[in-house]
Amino acid sequence: MSLSTIENQLSTFIESGDLAIDELVSSENQDLIRKQIDIHGWVSLRSLKDNLPDNIDYGQIRWVVSDVRREVNEK
Repeated sequence: MSLSTIENQLSTFIESGDLAIDELVSSENQDLIRKQIDIHGWVSLRSLKDNLPDNIDYGQIRWVVSDVRREVNEK
């Protein structure tokens, strides 16, 4: 199984509420990613990645986007 396959599966669990984002992404990184989502939206992970520190990878971005989607769907 590839890393991206595992990251995508974890995203599914986060979006469904079966996995807490805090178990995968620090609150500091969540805040940084959420600020960029507020500015750039969540359509392009690349736009988010380009505006975040290098230590934040696509998996973390994908997971926070999934958590934001979960929050939107709960409303």
